Amino acid sequence: MISHPDTSNTKPIIYEDFRVILQATIGISAEKNFYKNEAFISTICKAFYFKNPKIVKEMLKNWEKAIDEEVEWWKEIYAISEDDVLTPLIHHLDEVFQIEKLHLREMVKLLNISILTKKWNLSAEVGFAFALGIIYATFIFEGTCMCLTIKQIYDIIPEKQQRKMSLKRFKKLFFLKGTSDEINKILYNIKNMPI
Repeated sequence: MISHPDTSNTKPIIYEDFRVILQATIGISAEKNFYKNEAFISTICKAFYFKNPKIVKEMLKNWEKAIDEEVEWWKEIYAISEDDVLTPLIHHLDEVFQIEKLHLREMVKLLNISILTKKWNLSAEVGFAFALGIIYATFIFEGTCMCLTIKQIYDIIPEKQQRKMSLKRFKKLFFLKGTSDEINKILYNIKNMPI
């Protein structure tokens, strides 16, 4: 069971081992240590302080829909174009398990980002969308040449929560906080960078 650390301290606790994640995934089969995001719903709820797991399920459903639309777009482009340059991209997209799933290391990074989203006073919904967007942009989309726009990432947030943070503010958050030293330390395991 994950208990979220007290964010009033200046240095948050960083989850560095997989024990917490492995406890959440016991009994779930996976290919090459990649897990469907739904396997982590209870962990995500605890890390981001969601009160209702249905909201996480809805957000993940919206996320998968956006990714599926992007995959279909790439397939349509490939079907229209005979250009051999696109062949490697399509081979990456054929490995949809990597696009639709997260590795345990990526989930640990997502949990670490949840600590920062609480420090920044983001709601559970906004914090989760931000963290998922950062993790996917860095580790999944970059390797597959796929992308979602910041608006597509923002659109996974339920409408009620979107009223509390505009798309303009979310874009600013995504660029300024998403490229901060605090986030880079988590993404790239930089030990000597002060938070």
